[in-house]
Amino acid sequence: MALHRIDLFVIGLYFVLLTVFGLLIRRTRGFEDFAVARRSVPTLMVFASLCGAYIGPGYSLGFTAKAYSVGFMLLPVWMCFSLQTCLVGIWLAPRLRRFPGAYTLGGVMMSAYGPVARQLTGLVSVGLCVGFAGVLARAGGVILSNAIGISLPVAVFLITGVGVIYALTGGLKSVVATEGIQFGVVLVSAGAVIAFAGRHITSYPSLDHSALTLTVAAWKSASAPELLGMMLLFLMGETLIPPYANRALAAASEGASRFGFILAGVFSVIWFTMMATAGVMAHTILDHVSQPDGVLIQLAQAVLPAGLLGLFLVALAAIVMSTQESLLNAASVCMTRDLMPTSLLDRKQLNVARVSTIFFAIAAAWLGLRAPGIIDGLLICYSIWAPTILPPLIWSLLGFRTSHLGGTLSIIGGGLASGSVLVFHIASSNPAIAILAGLSASLLGAIIGTLVQRLWRHA
Repeated sequence: MALHRIDLFVIGLYFVLLTVFGLLIRRTRGFEDFAVARRSVPTLMVFASLCGAYIGPGYSLGFTAKAYSVGFMLLPVWMCFSLQTCLVGIWLAPRLRRFPGAYTLGGVMMSAYGPVARQLTGLVSVGLCVGFAGVLARAGGVILSNAIGISLPVAVFLITGVGVIYALTGGLKSVVATEGIQFGVVLVSAGAVIAFAGRHITSYPSLDHSALTLTVAAWKSASAPELLGMMLLFLMGETLIPPYANRALAAASEGASRFGFILAGVFSVIWFTMMATAGVMAHTILDHVSQPDGVLIQLAQAVLPAGLLGLFLVALAAIVMSTQESLLNAASVCMTRDLMPTSLLDRKQLNVARVSTIFFAIAAAWLGLRAPGIIDGLLICYSIWAPTILPPLIWSLLGFRTSHLGGTLSIIGGGLASGSVLVFHIASSNPAIAILAGLSASLLGAIIGTLVQRLWRHA
């Protein structure tokens, strides 16, 4: 990709300003500041940071590429994420604030199911966050590599390295602040792509016809089980993953948590519609697409003037960094609170979290050079998280009576079943099969564990 010197200047300036900003807000007064920003994040920052966390490569590059091929057909599927985020805001996220001593979901599970459940939750959370961060490292590396012509390994380590500055020095406070800023930059630059693309459309009736043709053809070729499976993945796959749960735990109040999630869910409807529109526009404007996941970038190249193109490209790379640093922060906090002795002094907990951040960043960069495609990697993470952690977590948050053995067996059963399905490629045609198998095993484990514990008590 040959960029104008103005674009290269904008990219370089953006990275410099981003690094300076991260250093300016680096002050962390203790582990609580690092982990949950002293539980003082207001509604608008909960909203902006959530949006900045989810509008990464999957929900921008991936969605635009899909819309380029299938029009608006998948828009109802993607709205399942919007519905899930709103429902979490209404019923679940505010309830996390009722656990004042919890820094992670492991802390919540500890209250409901005991120390073994906390450690299992911490182990799954760390693995999920590092896996997600690896997928994003590759996605951001590809964007930066194509933009400025550096090798993929250098781009991956640059993306990860700049993100570590925030996650390491400023903790969650720094992560939330930068996500909010970068969310605004990405929103403006993506809006500019659509606005300038509109000026290249010579006939809007032909655009409408193209959108209708793509959508109808895709609906006819899609099977009902496939669509239902995708809906299930988007409805459950990212529900209260550690970075999102951290926002709820860090919110200034139950109200800030509730409305932050609801606003983020409502905005996602707007964002998904924008990405679908960009994909349909690209189908009309572009003669050919060299890389399937590069539709949005190629559209930006075709329509944006010098300067704006550089801002758009660096904003995409930066939003990847925001999501990645959020994941690294969540992984290090889970490591410190769920997998290490809780008796450690505050300063030692902070040091463990910072060392863990560096270690996980190196692991994510290494995985980034070996990760599968964006969507494939995300679906694997979804298929593990949803059946392993969600059933016992939601059950406890809704206030139902819990059994320590039932919760523990629920986590183990869900993880083993979904993992086995993925390992043996049973879900290769429909990844939702792994979630369904895991949910069934999770429910069975909860029932068996609860019955055994009750019989043991009465024996």
